[in-house]
Amino acid sequence: MTRSQTLRRTGCNRWLNTLLGALPALAGALLAARTPSAHAQTVVGWGLIGFSNIDDISNDTVKIAAGGFHTVALRTDGSVACWGRNDLGQCTVPYELGPVGSIAAGLFHTVALTQDGAVSCWGSNSDGQCDVPAGIGPVASIAAGDAHTVALRTTSSVTCWGDNGDGQCNVPVGMGPIASVAAGAFHTGALKADGSVACWGYNGSGQCSVPAGLGQIVMIAAGSHHNVALRADGTVACWGLNSRGQCNVPAAIGTVTSVAAGGEHTIVLKSDGSVFCWGSNNQGQCAVPASLAPIAAIAGGLYHTVTISQGGSIIAWGANTRGQSTVPTGRASVQEIAAGNLHTVALDADGSVACWGNNSVGQCGVPTDLGPIASVAAGAFHTAALGTDGSVTCWGSNNFGQCSVPADLGRVASLASGSEHTVAVTKDGFVSCWGNNTSGQCTPPAGLFEVASVAAGAYHTVALTANGLVVCWGYNGNGQCNVPSGLGTVAMVAAGTFHTVALTADGSVACWGSNAHGQCSVPAALDRVVSVAAGTSHTVALTADGSVFCWGSNSEGQCDLPTTLGKVVQIAASGARTVVRIDPCAAGRKAGAADSDADGVLDACERARGDFDLDGEVGSADLSALLALWGAVRPPYGDLNGDGVVGSADIAALLSNWGPY
Repeated sequence: MTRSQTLRRTGCNRWLNTLLGALPALAGALLAARTPSAHAQTVVGWGLIGFSNIDDISNDTVKIAAGGFHTVALRTDGSVACWGRNDLGQCTVPYELGPVGSIAAGLFHTVALTQDGAVSCWGSNSDGQCDVPAGIGPVASIAAGDAHTVALRTTSSVTCWGDNGDGQCNVPVGMGPIASVAAGAFHTGALKADGSVACWGYNGSGQCSVPAGLGQIVMIAAGSHHNVALRADGTVACWGLNSRGQCNVPAAIGTVTSVAAGGEHTIVLKSDGSVFCWGSNNQGQCAVPASLAPIAAIAGGLYHTVTISQGGSIIAWGANTRGQSTVPTGRASVQEIAAGNLHTVALDADGSVACWGNNSVGQCGVPTDLGPIASVAAGAFHTAALGTDGSVTCWGSNNFGQCSVPADLGRVASLASGSEHTVAVTKDGFVSCWGNNTSGQCTPPAGLFEVASVAAGAYHTVALTANGLVVCWGYNGNGQCNVPSGLGTVAMVAAGTFHTVALTADGSVACWGSNAHGQCSVPAALDRVVSVAAGTSHTVALTADGSVFCWGSNSEGQCDLPTTLGKVVQIAASGARTVVRIDPCAAGRKAGAADSDADGVLDACERARGDFDLDGEVGSADLSALLALWGAVRPPYGDLNGDGVVGSADIAALLSNWGPY
């Protein structure tokens, strides 16, 4: 240790000794005034419909790809975002995916090419389309068909894997150097270095019958059963299935600079930045917005179209049944999440709310005049928000009055949403409920008071009292309201469609009600649980080390946990979906690691390791804040070494970074 380091550490220790004597009073003041640190959080969802990597992609997207019912974006920093259908994990971007240089999307799988030439694949692997061959070597470009994947090596040779039922992976020999590849539903195309095109696989619609004399091609794209080629002079050729006019190239289209193809539609980008589309428009995929800004890139999905403006923002149109055309908005710091049957809600640190996924009944139509929000909840097809002033706002389906907030509700402390009802705990500890009451789920027992929190299932409601007792009412056909005797002190409750879950004070989990899918078969080795959630027929638990466990129905992949998920800080579940909030700063976190990426600048995650007030130095105010949370389990900030508890190792990490940076 150098002399300056010794003096620095000595000064810190003297200050620490003084602070410890005044800690009790200081802790109270700090906790009362402190808000959670604003380093980025990431939301990951899987199951029927999901969304991954909720960061600001509004103006930094460089490439896009569109799959069957999902959309993928590549950002300037090499990270990947994905949204839309996620029942097979196609939008569960690997947490530790390295910097990416290119992306592709198949019907139900996603492919990424890292900047060092490696291929990564996730989503459906029904035909081995995600079984990347070992020793494939450095890859230059990628493409994805319905259930097969194509890679162009840096040696200009082509490799293909996955579904080969129509010979789409039987790469012809002797093609010579290849410049790029494209993949349709069951066929594969290659653009040769000499400007000619080769095609193999299914040819039932003539998609592999390359027109005679076709040459001087600079770009190719493949739809489900048709191909598009761009000539060097800016003209377009198209062949294959033409049932929806997808190969009827307009006569006066002008000079084209890029081509793309969807399921049964064709998209071109013109030299003036405008977009032209023809073919099927049954889902609005060819309804190009009239006020579309100049575009830099285009992509076509099965029934939707995606573009990147010259400013880097994403504009999408067409089918949105799985949220594939709902472009995510930037979330500086997600603090809370909630999951509906087909939509997800996120609360940002600034009190604003974002929503994505199915919006068929306005459940994602966040009111423009919504004030600062403290908490959010999601029902099957409605969303509720608790304002910082204790008021409740609700939007989406109101077929049972679940969004008709009582006028005399008063100030609310917490809320929950069932399938078709909404429940609130008032500031004075009473329960109020509105919406569907066909099973008595909105008729709280007489004499119920001092309620701390509530949970809502499809047709039953659960309350947790201030002294840790559980009370349940509503439909009980599966025993979901038969609270077990001897349950002990309960810290948290959750409700599925026909089952109820309780987290006890000692970190164990109890479950009762329907167990038709194993949703109440709590894993024997599960312990140190800090949070629980319940979907229709599955249960999710979060442990103290940030791990997630799931059991019960896996019909839509809701229990297929990503293998590289990272450290989770919150869980939510609904329907056949699971959504989690992860801490991106947890990956690779280690004590004493200032400027961990050695770029000379401490980024948001690095600052979160010690500079809590973000004033440019780790100092006494930061140490005060850390000591105020001493012993806290899974705190909002301060767990610098990522072990789940604020303790001596965190002090050591902070002191090692002492001073300005």
